[in-house]
Amino acid sequence: ALDKKVVKECSNDEIRVVDNSSLEKNSQELMNINRCGNSDFDCDSVRSSIPAGHTPSPITSRSLFLDNCPSQSLKAVDGNVDCNSGRIEYLETNLKKTKKVIVVKDKIIHDLQRRLRRFEDLNRTTKGEISNLQNRAELAEIEYKKCSTSLKLAERRNETHEANLSIAKKCHIEMVATLEVQISSHSNKLVENEKQIKSLQNENAVLSAAVDARDRKLSVMKNLEQTVQSLSQEVRTGQSFRKESEIITSKYNNLQLELVDAKESEEASRSEMRSLQKTLHKAEDRFSVIEAQANTTSKDFDAAQTLNHKLKMERNSFKQKSDS
Repeated sequence: ALDKKVVKECSNDEIRVVDNSSLEKNSQELMNINRCGNSDFDCDSVRSSIPAGHTPSPITSRSLFLDNCPSQSLKAVDGNVDCNSGRIEYLETNLKKTKKVIVVKDKIIHDLQRRLRRFEDLNRTTKGEISNLQNRAELAEIEYKKCSTSLKLAERRNETHEANLSIAKKCHIEMVATLEVQISSHSNKLVENEKQIKSLQNENAVLSAAVDARDRKLSVMKNLEQTVQSLSQEVRTGQSFRKESEIITSKYNNLQLELVDAKESEEASRSEMRSLQKTLHKAEDRFSVIEAQANTTSKDFDAAQTLNHKLKMERNSFKQKSDS
């Protein structure tokens, strides 16, 4: 039971006072017994022979008594001493028991004082660890908030990139469809133009054969040449549209690469956030264990104070019994 209890410091001077008071009381009682044995005994001479501040033992008291007694009263004193020898032995036995009990109490109080100091050191250490863990938990929470903010910003950037990519895809699809329609239209026109050119060539051959008819159809040939030039211009315009389509495709590929980089950054942020969450959970678990230990230490400290109060009451009670 004493291993789990702690008491406050008790003054050693107080213990010595109890011991000296018990010794003085027993010695005084022995002196009274010896003094009562002879009414003619000179007490002043005995007191003057005792050094100041010294408490005589029973044997010293008896020796002083015999030295200062008149020779005619020694027989009466010896008879009275024989009658009171049982009382003296009883008082000496009680005095020894009192000394032993006081020594045991001193050891108990010293041990409890040592345990109290140890538990106070442990309590201070525990409070320091709790404070450190609280600081670490606050830092982890701040870091977690920073990571959450970074993750939200990354998610917003990702959403913005996805929206831009979606818009670019739509524009690309629309432009490609428009260009395909235009290219198909130009291809059909080219086929028709080729047919017209062949027919015109045939007509030109016929006109070459017919010199007379060439002058009449000269204006028609000029118009046909203009038509061929306009069609050639349209073909060149279709080629420029193809180049624009290639540029848009390149932009689309670049946006795809940016999206992949954004996803990788988002995954790294999520991994870092998970690691910080695990650290925060570990810190919270450690804080719970330290808090439970602090509660247990506080309960032991309260129980030790109760035991200290009880021991003081027992000591005071024992002191009162010894004085009585």
